[in-house]
Amino acid sequence: AFCRENEIDWKHLDEVSRQVLCMKAKEVKEKLTFQYTCRMECEVNGKRGSYTLDAEELYQISEEIFEKIQNVVKAAVRDSYLRMSDITKVLLVGGSSRMPVVQDYLSKLFGRKVEMTGDVDQLVAMGVGVYTAIKTRQSEVKNVVMTDVCPFSLGTATYAAYSPETGYQKNTVMIERNSTLPARVTDTFYTVEDGQEEILFKIYQGEHFDPRHNIFLGEFRISIPPADAGEQSITVTYTYDLNGLLVVEGVCNATKEECKVVISGRNHRIKENKLKSMGEALRNLDYMNPEEMQKKTIIDMAMRLYESTTGQMREYVSRLIDSYKVNISDKSVITLRKMNREMLQNLLKVEREQREREEV
Repeated sequence: AFCRENEIDWKHLDEVSRQVLCMKAKEVKEKLTFQYTCRMECEVNGKRGSYTLDAEELYQISEEIFEKIQNVVKAAVRDSYLRMSDITKVLLVGGSSRMPVVQDYLSKLFGRKVEMTGDVDQLVAMGVGVYTAIKTRQSEVKNVVMTDVCPFSLGTATYAAYSPETGYQKNTVMIERNSTLPARVTDTFYTVEDGQEEILFKIYQGEHFDPRHNIFLGEFRISIPPADAGEQSITVTYTYDLNGLLVVEGVCNATKEECKVVISGRNHRIKENKLKSMGEALRNLDYMNPEEMQKKTIIDMAMRLYESTTGQMREYVSRLIDSYKVNISDKSVITLRKMNREMLQNLLKVEREQREREEV
């Protein structure tokens, strides 16, 4: 922009002149961290030029970056089954959050003024320090609870129809993306053929309906007694921790034969004995699976709404609680996810109506 404003051809500049311009541009960028406008002055090849950059032009130059921010934020809110209007407070950390143009953009995106507290760089450093200590299971922070989220869904391939001859394979999710970590989910899978003597269980990462388009992580085979289709089953447990360690265990419900696969992150290089000990440590930890965690959150939210509402709205919340508590017991993972989603949407609707009444 400086070269265009001052009719300077970047291609014809020598290396020294280019370095001078880059250093000046860096100074402008740093000043815009704290102010809306900044003036750049520089002498190039005996010609002195100047250029003033304001927030509006900075936004236009960085529009592609802001679009990426918007996409990430909206995806996170959507995956939480919320609306932007449901967010009551936005807290920024990190050096870029100091930039007025960033603060203004996020305030418009969320429809409310964003907030910052303390030293935004120090907060990041402190968080990284605590997070690292927890991931390496340091004794000093053994009583501190830290949660993360699973960036991609983890699942397996199952037949969409009863018979593999007439059906097709689909992606059955065990741990959904954005599930709180550490997480543990258990579900039961049944045979699909008469006389079937083993089950090949494949593990995938990804969101596509067709498992062939997801990332294959591993597999195990487990023997089962021959029987009619649907009579024999295996119980499978996915356990996923903060270090990206995934343990998948399968148990034949008839013979109690067990199989286990331990999958570490793509960039991890862990020795076999260390991998085994980490898998055992995961197995011994107490987990609440994502559906159970969400169930508890939903019930707490429903109780809070019941206490804060009156009249017909309170009666409606009461009916929702009654129906939810009656129907959630002994449900499969898939059914429980659907019920949690529907209940959360109903409660958020009540919350929005309550907020609208208060604003009138």
